Amino acid sequence: MNNILRLSDKLVSKHTRMGNFTFKGKTICLALAWSFVLGSLPTFAQTKAKPNQAEAEKLINSANAISFIENKGQWPSGILFHVDVPGGQMSVTPEGMLMGQYDASSFAAVEAYDMKREQAMAKGKSTKDLGPAPYIKGHAWRFNFIGGSKATPETIEKGGQSNEYFNFLGFNGKDVSTAFGYNRIIYKNVYKNIDVKYYTSASGALENDVIVKPGADGKQVRIAIDGIENLRMNDKGELVLPTSVGDITVTRPISYLLDTAGNRTDIDVKYVLTGKNTLSFNIPAYDKTKTLVIDPIVMRWATWVTNNSSADGHNHGIDVDASGYIYVTGKAAQNLIVTAGAFQASDSGSFNVFVGKYQEPATPGQPGVRVWQTYFGSTSTDIPYVLTIGVDGYLYIAGTTSGNLHENYGTGFAAGTWTQRICNDVIHQQAFIAKVSPAGTGALVREIGPANLDCEPALFDVRTLSTGGSNFDLVAVG
Repeated sequence: MNNILRLSDKLVSKHTRMGNFTFKGKTICLALAWSFVLGSLPTFAQTKAKPNQAEAEKLINSANAISFIENKGQWPSGILFHVDVPGGQMSVTPEGMLMGQYDASSFAAVEAYDMKREQAMAKGKSTKDLGPAPYIKGHAWRFNFIGGSKATPETIEKGGQSNEYFNFLGFNGKDVSTAFGYNRIIYKNVYKNIDVKYYTSASGALENDVIVKPGADGKQVRIAIDGIENLRMNDKGELVLPTSVGDITVTRPISYLLDTAGNRTDIDVKYVLTGKNTLSFNIPAYDKTKTLVIDPIVMRWATWVTNNSSADGHNHGIDVDASGYIYVTGKAAQNLIVTAGAFQASDSGSFNVFVGKYQEPATPGQPGVRVWQTYFGSTSTDIPYVLTIGVDGYLYIAGTTSGNLHENYGTGFAAGTWTQRICNDVIHQQAFIAKVSPAGTGALVREIGPANLDCEPALFDVRTLSTGGSNFDLVAVG
């Protein structure tokens, strides 16, 4: 698969948008490549046949790993490898890993722009009047190993080469071809007999290990987090990184000893802070004939929404209920990971709506739990734009459809519930609103619009407003 990016102010891929990072008071600009996942990592592998559920889970936990793309001239020379992750970017530099986190609030402007763009394109109108796509703001910081050796392409150990390669329009204006990706990057001998490893775990989450080999002194590891000031630790022993896009929390390290047979023994290693931005580790006495692994989890949790798809897919809505369950909706053309008992197990059109329920794992760093997930949709294109949890606990989703999207799915809704109102212009776009059971057992979907008018309505927001007791008004805006 070829993924074309340019580090400039021009977009050369429909999946690419520029992002501005603040790093040590300066603004740097890098391309952001979108990926269709929930709090997880992008995937580059492709499958020819649609796998079953077990095969999909296996694929996600192995082949669909993060891919650090080697720099063959498509980026500045200070970047050795680079990867886009949801909500940010990572670059392997000689001094250490450069991390970038995007401003979540700026995604609202992007979402609004993309909605207008999709609507214009659906009506065959020009998108020039919308103006340039908005930038996404972000904050960058780098883990700089104080007194450690600087990395070069020769001293970086890489592994897990992808079968696919990437072609780029280079940073210097020249085309770059056959740049491979790797799911494992190791900074070798940052300190004597101490390596730093970034890799994809079995669950698909990004991991970061400091590996102290037998006989080495882990107490010499000192990390200056450049770009972060007033680094602090909370009462749980977690790191808190204050950034211009909000505080970022890194959980306590999971640390253990490994003997030559691979047996693992847990050891309690804690963070130690010195100065405004310097980190080291409090390591208790241990058997120095064993390898010490310090694992500061990079991501809190992650899971996939879809398997690989050759078609575009978008997440369009998310909400969280009082119990902490996470509900998501979007559009998908194929390879959605549906759960047993889904009321629509496969896509029936060019794009269908999907809706799913997820739960954060009890242990940080483990994959999220997919409680249920399903399609619903017509034989044409259906696009949800918003999801909200109503005061009655049901999910309400609104958007547009180019097909006939007015029926009951699954169980739990009476046949005559809700009135159907469709515009005279039934061959083009209609608006729809859906009520979905929080248990995922059924959905009630109706098209809505002025009954005696030729139009192409669209709904972009939906709310439930309490009117007292268990009563409420359902308000949709478009």
